[in-house]
Amino acid sequence: MINKVTKVRLFWQSFFAFIVFVLAYWGVTYTSDWEGYLFFFNNSEISRDPMFAFLSEFFKNRGYTFTDLYKFHIILISFSYIYIFKSTRVNPLLLIFISIVFNYVAIGNQIRFYLAFPLILLAFWGLVTKRYIFTAILFTIAILEHKSVIILFVVLVVFKCLVYRRSFKKQVLLILFANIIIFFLLKFSSLFDEKYDNYQSSGNISSLAGGIFNVVPYLLPIYSCLRISKIVRRKAPELRDRPIYEFLYTCSIAPLVFLISGLYVQVLTNRFIIAFLPIWFAFFIYVYHYPLPSKTKKTISIMAWISILIIIFWMFCLMPQLGFVDYFIEIYLMLSSYHM
Repeated sequence: MINKVTKVRLFWQSFFAFIVFVLAYWGVTYTSDWEGYLFFFNNSEISRDPMFAFLSEFFKNRGYTFTDLYKFHIILISFSYIYIFKSTRVNPLLLIFISIVFNYVAIGNQIRFYLAFPLILLAFWGLVTKRYIFTAILFTIAILEHKSVIILFVVLVVFKCLVYRRSFKKQVLLILFANIIIFFLLKFSSLFDEKYDNYQSSGNISSLAGGIFNVVPYLLPIYSCLRISKIVRRKAPELRDRPIYEFLYTCSIAPLVFLISGLYVQVLTNRFIIAFLPIWFAFFIYVYHYPLPSKTKKTISIMAWISILIIIFWMFCLMPQLGFVDYFIEIYLMLSSYHM
């Protein structure tokens, strides 16, 4: 149970997290997908996602523009993320800040996916806490907004049922096996969604070196989650029975099944691995605050700080030096378009 002081603290952290998130995107009038979204807004009958088509018609029939629909998505995305973070008892303001700093372009650009993504995590949270009607409702809304999250939900459920309780070694072996399966199934992805054929076209498939470069900085926090789990098994096995721990740990390691495929198809890395960055740090913080030996807490703290410093160095120092500046150009263009 949450005591009154914690409830008040989480409320104000959530309130300011909402303000920060909404202000970060509210005045944006350019993204690289803006024209594409505008086209589907004006031609909703050919939209690939039923929820976006429904909302487009709803807004148009009441005299609103795509900019209004964009802002509406930003509000929903904000609420969804904050609800997840608040549920984990970890400072929502901190996790929103991490999300914006490291994934500003993707969240502002891919509004359909980044509404479906937190909704499918909430659906999984409902499953972990045995609120099945809650899960069914959010799962339905999420897949109507962006059906690719079906893949993510299936992976999370499989990990919860077949991987979560396994030993460290068996978890690693199952993750490797799952990578092979996902890589094989990628060849038949058009049966699920024809757009994945486009992602695998010569213009969209990255070189192996480029894929490795894209994913390398995010391997350390995932590996750290695995190592921390091994420590928890020895020092605090009872923690593994807590729903928050089960949710955070499953969400932290499940993205590893997309690792091999994501080396070639970077959209998988960006959507199903990098998007989990705030979840990894929520896991670090949640375990750190559990009553553990000081030496164990120090180890967790070191892992978390090294992970965040490496990601900061990689994104903001190394990548610009090597000429990978697309992310910063997009940030500049989005912020340049900003007006209230």
